[in-house]
Amino acid sequence: MPTSQEQQFFSELAASHSGPAIPEAKRVYFQTRLRNRIFDYILGLFVREQKNGLTKAVLARRVGKPPEMRPENRSFSGADRRFR
Repeated sequence: MPTSQEQQFFSELAASHSGPAIPEAKRVYFQTRLRNRIFDYILGLFVREQKNGLTKAVLARRVGKPPEMRPENRSFSGADRRFR
């Protein structure tokens, strides 16, 4: 059974099409959550395929990028370190 706090959090989402606008902070939360879930899914696939011989260089060539364009060969700010 949802708690009062959960009900409040989802109140704008549960409203009908004519309900209140969904606050930006809530939209950012769900966008970030989705981005992280997609990243984790793709990373899991890559790790699984590494056992079958996939390397970062092979993947770079498959997506049409030269191996030197891989993230570990470029400098990133601290905010992007998760994607290294």
